[in-house]
Amino acid sequence: MSGVVRTDEGAGMLKFFRKYNKVILVVGGSILMVIFLLPAGLSQVLNSQLTRPAGKLDGKTVSVREVQQAAMEVQVLKGMLDRVFLVFGLDQTNAGEHWMLLTEAARRAGLVGGVNDGADFLERVAQLNVDLFAGSASLNDRDKLLQTVLANIQSQRQQAIQRYGMSVDQVDKALAKARGVLRMILAADPSTVYSKPEAIELGKEINDTATVAMTLIPAETLLPGVSVPSDEELQAHFEKYKDVRPDDDPYGIGYLQPPAVSIEWINIDHDALSTAITLDPIEVNKYWRSNRTRFPGEFVAERGSVEAAYRLERVGVVLKRLDELLQREIYKTVSKLPGTSQTKQLPPDWQSRMPKLESLSAMLRTALTKEFGISQVESIVSIDSSPG
Repeated sequence: MSGVVRTDEGAGMLKFFRKYNKVILVVGGSILMVIFLLPAGLSQVLNSQLTRPAGKLDGKTVSVREVQQAAMEVQVLKGMLDRVFLVFGLDQTNAGEHWMLLTEAARRAGLVGGVNDGADFLERVAQLNVDLFAGSASLNDRDKLLQTVLANIQSQRQQAIQRYGMSVDQVDKALAKARGVLRMILAADPSTVYSKPEAIELGKEINDTATVAMTLIPAETLLPGVSVPSDEELQAHFEKYKDVRPDDDPYGIGYLQPPAVSIEWINIDHDALSTAITLDPIEVNKYWRSNRTRFPGEFVAERGSVEAAYRLERVGVVLKRLDELLQREIYKTVSKLPGTSQTKQLPPDWQSRMPKLESLSAMLRTALTKEFGISQVESIVSIDSSPG
């Protein structure tokens, strides 16, 4: 009897699975899909956090990822540069942001080279560490110390590549930035990055030692063995590097510099002009009567729409008049210059003869007051500029 009961239960279970097999497949498949997509979703959320803006640098948006990469460069350079890194005087609470500002300033000054410049910096770093902190050690001891320090720096460089997953070029590029920042500091006033006790200690160490760190070989001594380049060779060299930035070339060769042009223009505030225009009620009523198709209702009902449309039309009339005045004034200045109707040749004294934005703006403000009865013109006509 018990065997019959178990058979019925088994048959009932099979009927349940046959009846609801589609529902079971849908639910099970949905669970598997969620489990499968979960890592990708987390990855997308993390990536969106890293790509969100962290601020702006010279008008360019900087992402969180870029700030983190700058902070990682700081950690890598600390290990390799040792005490030389203290010269940079980084703000430790925001080291990544401070480092980005320093490297951008050095790059804009044309002081940052390429990866080869960074790799060559290792020997210079070792020499600086020995010069600053070896005291009055003998020449032989200094040579041994130099080799030891250089070996340690090269070891730190290899550890950085392994620990942070950076490529050799990425590490050398970070070193090139550090070398450019150091050049910038030394070209200015290096004492400004030291505290008073550090400056006294450094001065004592430098004055207590006499070290020849380099030998100056004047370039003039090599001139007899160097041929004078032809115009074609100079042009070919320029064509090769004219679109290259110095910090993108392994040897720091490049002629492409950041934009350095300042632009000024006269700005006429449309909203301020519209607000300043005084509407004549009689003219507004005439405008309504001549546009009944557009405003079919009675004047009282349509008055708001009529005034808005009439005000916009008056703004257009004023702007057209100001444009005519500007064109006429500029034409008076350039019409007598040599050239064609499309292009003109500027004379050597053009800087003193060219129309000044200040005088042109004053002319427009006067026209607004005298011709259109508009007051408070200072808020309507202004001079704007973009930094170079």
